[in-house]
Amino acid sequence: MDFELADVTTPPPTPSSYWVLPGRLLAGAYPGHREPAEHQARIHGIVDSGVRLFLNLMEENETNHAGQPFVPYAEVAAQRAPAVRVSRHAVRDLSIPTSSQMIGILDTIDASMASDAPVYVHCWGGVGRTGTVIGCWLLRHGLAQPDNVLEILKELRQQDQERRHRRSPETEQQENFVRHWLAQENQA
Repeated sequence: MDFELADVTTPPPTPSSYWVLPGRLLAGAYPGHREPAEHQARIHGIVDSGVRLFLNLMEENETNHAGQPFVPYAEVAAQRAPAVRVSRHAVRDLSIPTSSQMIGILDTIDASMASDAPVYVHCWGGVGRTGTVIGCWLLRHGLAQPDNVLEILKELRQQDQERRHRRSPETEQQENFVRHWLAQENQA
């Protein structure tokens, strides 16, 4: 596959997302919202941008800081475009996946894009788990090297109007996982 990274002038479909590959790979925060009209508008915006796979890194019963569950979005997305799928690859918040889990996540992204089904990768805030996955994906495809992957990720995230100022990945453990990903993937 031939890849060309997005730049800061590439407008994402929601204020809490960013394109990695325009029209093919989108990343960001939980795509829904507590307010029904805003929830629908955000989901429709992502689906209307071409996304056909929502790759959800959140745990099944994850809640926000107030203990409230997140509003489900699969039905709203499927009503907009019946071909839309949601694939959950749960990773605990502020944590990292196992190497085999990351390989499965990256393989899911690659298979979807190879089938012309653009992907939206998300966790709750779109910075920790999502940044970890996108960093590893960039390395896998030679779009970054261990010494510049975090800087490239930071540049891509400048499109994210709501969270571009936040560190991504979010923890030192996540950053180290990304920096050492190529060696881990080759050993797996």
